Amino acid sequence: ILDNPISVIALGEGSSGKALALDTKIPTPDGFKTINEIDVGDDVFDEKGNICKVTHKSPVFYNHKCFELTFNDHCKIVADADHRWKVLSHYQRDKKLDGSILTTEQLFKTHKLKKGKRIVNNYAIETCEPLQLPEKQFPIDPYILGLWLGDGHTHDAHFTTIDMELLNAFIQHGFELHPKKHDKNTWNVLGLHKKLRLSGLLHNKHIPKEYLRGSFKQRLSLIQGLMDTDGHIDKNGNCEITQKNKILINGLCDLLKSIGIKARVKSTYKQATNTNSDYGKYYILHFTTNLPIFRLGRKLERIKAKQRKTQGRRYISSIKPVKSVPTQCIAVNSKSHLFLCSEDYIPTHNTHIQEVALSLIPDEFVRH
Repeated sequence: ILDNPISVIALGEGSSGKALALDTKIPTPDGFKTINEIDVGDDVFDEKGNICKVTHKSPVFYNHKCFELTFNDHCKIVADADHRWKVLSHYQRDKKLDGSILTTEQLFKTHKLKKGKRIVNNYAIETCEPLQLPEKQFPIDPYILGLWLGDGHTHDAHFTTIDMELLNAFIQHGFELHPKKHDKNTWNVLGLHKKLRLSGLLHNKHIPKEYLRGSFKQRLSLIQGLMDTDGHIDKNGNCEITQKNKILINGLCDLLKSIGIKARVKSTYKQATNTNSDYGKYYILHFTTNLPIFRLGRKLERIKAKQRKTQGRRYISSIKPVKSVPTQCIAVNSKSHLFLCSEDYIPTHNTHIQEVALSLIPDEFVRH
């Protein structure tokens, strides 16, 4: 409550803001929070993967014009008309120019471009760089955990493989291997069972929450374990992994996105290969990268040293008006004024501090 009337000269509307829907997920060092749950002083990430601070937060806005942005990998975000984005237009990409800061409504009006007889996506947003986080102490080495999640038996510490490289990894980490009597390709990994039980992983294969926010090296190691066991890469460098476990595939997808890889999950119904599994629903994760997401030599050698620039960008494929929803904006102290939003880690522009301050002043005190 203001004790004395004040007058503010504003170029925009009273209570204006550059805001995201309240349920928009914001990546933090401890996981995800909705923008509504974020507080001043919280840590979030900029587009370089560096931790930055939330310095200001607006009240909740109502009745703003809102749009749904959809990207070419099917990511979706709801933002109001004045929310800003750092984008690369088709022309800027062609001429290798810096991007521009445009509002959602500006993007809506120009997001499609006619090129001859074709209609193309005009704008792209670059993927983030890997989140920069400190190394953590884990009960199970991330690579070993990835191997077990891929080819380990869900109810015990048995591991099935024909690759000596993978078996040697267990030995190098201090485990003893005892072969199963009736299966020459299955081994009992002595010392692993208790670690799996204490981590809540037996009969419950998933990537524990704390591993999703390990250091870059730790997250990459976990990815390598899963990809060495269950992953595939073709001669063109296209990677994929198929899992029946949706929780596990979603965890791996999050790990990939957290190190700057654009990944996409599709579902299909099929019979699993080389098993007696029933026909059922499977999840296929597709991506391309030049990062060493394998350790197995025969797979690692197929990684391309360079990737197409399109792999490092998300293209805005559609923008459509939607029913207005409550929105909110934050300001951060990153040099670029960008922070990451959504479970896809998409860089977006923060609001200016002056605009947050203005939004806190009741409309009756704002003179246009």
